[in-house]
Amino acid sequence: MNPFRLFLPTLLFCLAGCLEIPSDPLGTTRNVEAAGMMRVGFVGGEAESRYPEMERFAARVAEAHGVDLDGRIGAEGALLRALEEAELDLVIGVFPEKSPWNERVAFTRSVVRPEPGKRVPVLRGAVHNGENRWLLSIERVIEKGRP
Repeated sequence: MNPFRLFLPTLLFCLAGCLEIPSDPLGTTRNVEAAGMMRVGFVGGEAESRYPEMERFAARVAEAHGVDLDGRIGAEGALLRALEEAELDLVIGVFPEKSPWNERVAFTRSVVRPEPGKRVPVLRGAVHNGENRWLLSIERVIEKGRP
């Protein structure tokens, strides 16, 4: 039997499985685009002075997906819990790279360059843990906006 006869179907099967990588188990990217709306939480308190930057960042992400924004300001913990419950699609605030929330949500890189250090809080986004396609799309927006 010709070994290539088994190779081609196996290769096609493997490639078909790669079409959904990276994936969004909760379907955040698809849901945001289908609804035409991105639900965003802006961390208030001390970070509120950075609100114009947060809003510009959210607008860039929304524009990249062709959707509108539905934003609200709140406390960091309340917003990140809402993110975990899939009540928000993105939380934007001033977070350190090494956060107590790292096990529960996924953080983007710093929106501004350069990344000052793991413990220094910087403006970044947070998404539901495991929503890798959504996270990657936001990372691309960050990269495009950097000088």
